[in-house]
Amino acid sequence: LGAVPAGAGGLPAADFAARAAGWLAPELGGSWRVPSL
Repeated sequence: LGAVPAGAGGLPAADFAARAAGWLAPELGGSWRVPSL
């Protein structure tokens, strides 16, 4: 589960890797949380 922002594929590899954890759920090693409604 995660949310990769539009245009992320165009980031330089180092920038993508540095930001990717924020796009993934904790189950996948990230820190992204589903916003509560």
